[in-house]
Amino acid sequence: MTKKSLLKSTVFAAAGLGLLAFASSASAAGVGACLITKTDTNPFFVKMKEGATAKAKELGVDLKTYAGKIDGDSESQVAAIESCIADGAKGILITASDTKGIVPTVKKARDAGLLVIALDTPLDPGPPPRSATRPRTPRSASSTSLPRSRPSTFCATRAS
Repeated sequence: MTKKSLLKSTVFAAAGLGLLAFASSASAAGVGACLITKTDTNPFFVKMKEGATAKAKELGVDLKTYAGKIDGDSESQVAAIESCIADGAKGILITASDTKGIVPTVKKARDAGLLVIALDTPLDPGPPPRSATRPRTPRSASSTSLPRSRPSTFCATRAS
């Protein structure tokens, strides 16, 4: 793990917390947020947690942290998301272990009004239901439009 990638993990978590605090209100006092990482042993996620904890303290955000027991432990992440919903958190910062299997629980969190930010791996919700698709409009070859994302999802991915 390089210093550069450790710095990036800290920046992702701090930026996510800042975004959660900004989205909640002008003052972050009393705002609850959750950081859910894949493990608490990988140096990347350890630094992410340290950075998020420091920024939360600075902003006055009540941050609860959760981690899977091992990489790939999506059951612990599902339980953590459900705890965040029950605790009334305003948002979740997550490094999902199972980008497809965790989607129904993430949807449950969004439906409850939480902002969900995927930090290092984008979630894979699969194709939208047929009724939700919009007709495609032809684009010119020089078009530089970016695809639209879900309004309650943001993903910051780390460089490899």
